[in-house]
Amino acid sequence: MVDRRRLLAAAPLALTGCTLLRPVRAPMLAIEDRAPPTRGPRALLVFLPGAQEVPADIVRQGFVRRVRERALAVDVIVADAHVGYFRQRVVLERLHVDVIAPARTRGYDAVWLAGISLGGLGSLLYASDADGVARPRVDGVLAIAPFLAERDVIDEVLAAGGLRSWRPPQPMAERDFSRRLLTWLQGYGRPDLQRPDLYLGYGEADGFAQKNRMLGDLLPRERLFVAPGGHTWAPWLQIWEAMLDRAPLPRVV
Repeated sequence: MVDRRRLLAAAPLALTGCTLLRPVRAPMLAIEDRAPPTRGPRALLVFLPGAQEVPADIVRQGFVRRVRERALAVDVIVADAHVGYFRQRVVLERLHVDVIAPARTRGYDAVWLAGISLGGLGSLLYASDADGVARPRVDGVLAIAPFLAERDVIDEVLAAGGLRSWRPPQPMAERDFSRRLLTWLQGYGRPDLQRPDLYLGYGEADGFAQKNRMLGDLLPRERLFVAPGGHTWAPWLQIWEAMLDRAPLPRVV
């Protein structure tokens, strides 16, 4: 099991720099945009912004509009899962209690998560944690330039030849949060293990590109998206459009 509470506290320190912390609210704030009525299946997509963004930025940049342009039968919730929730180690709890669990009562046929950078990490953590009764399994994750691990851990994995051949040191220390998360992600290279569908994208000049590439090596080619650019809106939007065109999300009928 991933030691998620420790990872949640550590990851923001690597990502946020001088980000201004905002209040941690319960319930967590969110922006919701519902799809037109449909006679067919419906899905829920919960989007987590990056460390430097707020939900309104995701809407303003056109991520929700691109969902609507494709006539997808997908209700979108952009959750304000900001750095403070990670630092207080409550982001998974608040996402479940305040956002995902109430939405599930509407009877969605599928639940997907999406996120950029820190939001990508949060999406992967929630997906990895959603195997029990408290948090039902999600159907898929659309991860854009997600933070995965610290530099020294990435170097260790690369020296071993990648995630397929890497073996974490045993016994793993309780505080070894990055290696615990990567161990779960290794399951994407094992067909005998069940994992939510994962679609991964990053800019080819992104500072996280090498880290993301080693995870991408475990995925089918059709689930990996690389765009020109770095850790900025232009490649993220290009990747987002490609993901929406490829992922098995229901359409309005």
